[in-house]
Amino acid sequence: MSRLQRFAYAQTRIQASHACFPGDAEWQRLEAITHTEHLLDRLRNSPLRPWVSSLNARMDAHQVERILRAHWREHIETVALWQPPEWRAAVQWTKQLADTTVLQHLLEHSVIAEWIRSDPALRPFALDDPDRRIRALRESAYAPMIQTWRGEPRHLISGWHRRWRALWPRTSAGERQALEWLAGRLHEQHEVLASGELHDSRAARQRLLTGLLPEFRQRTFQPAAAFLHLAITAIHLERLRGVLLRLLLFGGERVA
Repeated sequence: MSRLQRFAYAQTRIQASHACFPGDAEWQRLEAITHTEHLLDRLRNSPLRPWVSSLNARMDAHQVERILRAHWREHIETVALWQPPEWRAAVQWTKQLADTTVLQHLLEHSVIAEWIRSDPALRPFALDDPDRRIRALRESAYAPMIQTWRGEPRHLISGWHRRWRALWPRTSAGERQALEWLAGRLHEQHEVLASGELHDSRAARQRLLTGLLPEFRQRTFQPAAAFLHLAITAIHLERLRGVLLRLLLFGGERVA
């Protein structure tokens, strides 16, 4: 199988997965729903069904977040398996990026939040002894991020980016340029979100999405396509999370 054929295999599956995302008009209709069960019914009968099929209206916010995180990790593993073998480690490394906030909590707080203890992927680090906790993190897949920690979220992000670049196999100058472009956009986004100066994170994510979509269409059959797809998926998943948590935390009828 030629290199182009291997990326064509991945591209076909990425495109099919990409088709499940609602447009902005549909998102607005979903966001207008005020009944949790109604929202879940609507989502279960949409292309977003794989993300919500195991949710129910009796769950609390922590349960919903744990399930969405698990689905996200599974999706990344699936996308990695679609890639040529030499690119799989770089794709799998994107799982760690979503846990930046969790890592910050584990590094900064002496008391562990219960929702961390309830997540099977995070439970090994929910240790009451801070020294044991940090040692466990340094001996885990998060080590490249922990090693750069100096007290601010941007240090974790920098560690993630350094490791991500190290996992890129040799590729053409043009393909590397596309990856560097995406790395730059992601780094800028995380800097803005970590600054604490942003008043509307959804608007910032929407601006990022607007930039990613044409780049995704341009980078078909290239290594960057998988990472662009995951970045776009993460933005949609964050919007889905927001729709669900708004009802669970701030109102809407729920099943007793």
